[in-house]
Amino acid sequence: MGQVLPAWTPAFAGATGSGASASCLDPCFRRGDGKRGKCFLPGPLLSQGRRGRKAPARGDGKWGKCLLPSPPRKRGSRAAGLTAMPSLLNYRPKILVMRLMDAPSRLWTVASVLQWTFQQFQKRQVDSPRLTAELLLAHVLGCKRIALYLEYERPLEPKELQAYRLLIQRRLRGEPTQYLVGTKEFYQRSFLVDARALIPRPETELLVDLALEKLPNTPKARIADVCTGSGCIALSLALERPEAEIWATDISKEALSLAQENHRLLGGPSNLHWREGNLLEPLLKAAPFSMVVSNPPYLSADEMQNLQREVRFEPSLALYGGKDGMQFLSQIIQQAPRFLGPGGWLLLEIAEGQGEKTTQQLAEAGYVDILLHKDWAGLCRIAQARRA
Repeated sequence: MGQVLPAWTPAFAGATGSGASASCLDPCFRRGDGKRGKCFLPGPLLSQGRRGRKAPARGDGKWGKCLLPSPPRKRGSRAAGLTAMPSLLNYRPKILVMRLMDAPSRLWTVASVLQWTFQQFQKRQVDSPRLTAELLLAHVLGCKRIALYLEYERPLEPKELQAYRLLIQRRLRGEPTQYLVGTKEFYQRSFLVDARALIPRPETELLVDLALEKLPNTPKARIADVCTGSGCIALSLALERPEAEIWATDISKEALSLAQENHRLLGGPSNLHWREGNLLEPLLKAAPFSMVVSNPPYLSADEMQNLQREVRFEPSLALYGGKDGMQFLSQIIQQAPRFLGPGGWLLLEIAEGQGEKTTQQLAEAGYVDILLHKDWAGLCRIAQARRA
């Protein structure tokens, strides 16, 4: 086990494995042997100061004694004496020290901390660095993003700065911003998200648009949402079509619990029903349906090997669709005719490159009005078909 540092310690990088070492750019870290070095860390890391005087309570840049451990010093090496840093949460990528208090007397305001974080995220190639910095800070301060610009010169309290540092550290490890703030906007509503389910994507809103376009708001409309995950599709349809009846299924008990939390958060529409089980199987007694919609797992084995680091934090159960990614799409295509009424619609979200296989299987299963819809990036994203 590596040494556990206090929560307020600035983030640093370690190599893989316990006890691995990494150097730090801050002067106080250069020598971990307890000798003099100019320290910019808060007071708790310092013990006795120069000539036995008590170190300042705050990191004011004066001489202090560094208590961090160091490896044995080797003769003739300028690198000797570098502090041996413990690994942090098995963090693999090498990230240099985040010197969030690089000037000890500096007052950190909303504006200055956002600018600093933006620069760090940009250097580490974090997606949307400015937006990410704003979302994390707004989450810490408990306000909307727009409010940050109304309080640009507001100084951050120590507890706020500490919480913000921890979020920055987790984001640099690759953890998705949505999981860090705990919410994601989908179809103009805010949904709870965490590692129990897939993060809703903007392209999935196209699936909701098509479903609403094809079904009128009548009591006769009955919709099944398969592989519901966070419940964003089912809840959006239930709220947009209050006269319709919606059933949603998922094989994951954890995902269903998150969907039910979102159900309560959004007012608990009474026209929505949850069922645990595999694909359409739990809905046999509720059939027939006017429409079946699904955003099933559709990534292939090769795609799973080359996931972005952020996607690796999401549940593989919601991502992996078998060797070619078509496993669950094929099963739904085969099952749906038994659950759809005459003329009932099937809408499926698919991956790039799966359009040809999907349309071929739909045709072989006897569906009509088969069509592929492209997303905003011009990729075939939704397959539609109708039971004859």
